[in-house]
Amino acid sequence: MNPSALVRHRRRRRALAGALGGLLASAGALAAPRGPLVGPAWAQEAEARAGAGERVGRAAPPVRLEDLGGKGHDLAQVRGKVVVLEWIAATCPYVAKYRDRNDVVPALVKKYREHGVVWWTIASGREADRERLRRARERLRLEQPILLDPTGRVARAYGVERTPHVVVLDARGVLRYEGAIDDDASIGYLGRTNYLDRALAAVLADAPVEPEVIEAHGCPLPID
Repeated sequence: MNPSALVRHRRRRRALAGALGGLLASAGALAAPRGPLVGPAWAQEAEARAGAGERVGRAAPPVRLEDLGGKGHDLAQVRGKVVVLEWIAATCPYVAKYRDRNDVVPALVKKYREHGVVWWTIASGREADRERLRRARERLRLEQPILLDPTGRVARAYGVERTPHVVVLDARGVLRYEGAIDDDASIGYLGRTNYLDRALAAVLADAPVEPEVIEAHGCPLPID
């Protein structure tokens, strides 16, 4: 190959290599994630915090509801006690995971009853069906009062969109934790970290709750 041809050949190779490099760089830019990688737990908590707004750390919205037997319950009347609000749906498999197939919530009710914790179960919207709740009461081991919120007014005030959803209030009536019971979003398995147990222990010890919000996972709550 003469010198002129060799120079032209090298130029074509450099041009081809440059073009190919540009195509690969463009493909890499399209495939590469934009921004830092975020772990699923962190993202879940961040999203839940955004939805929770400013409820945590503030006075809890009022709760004045009747239970299955027609007895009235007023959150203001239990001021001075730690309170758990637990939203359920009688036919939700996620609720059954913690109450029927596993002894998670009934065990916590028993454990913290000894510490004077008030535990109210709430059924909102179309889930506030008296007959359905009565039939599910034994299966779900619902020993505590079941409060009816047929209009969904209280659920909306607390930002409840799924069941189960739990809220922990301290003795001053301040909302300290809201969201999931534990860190497993599946129907069949329990998580390694029980956020509800951790939050109650912290509140009773007058210690900071960490985390304060974890997005609830479960069945969508139908509220008209």
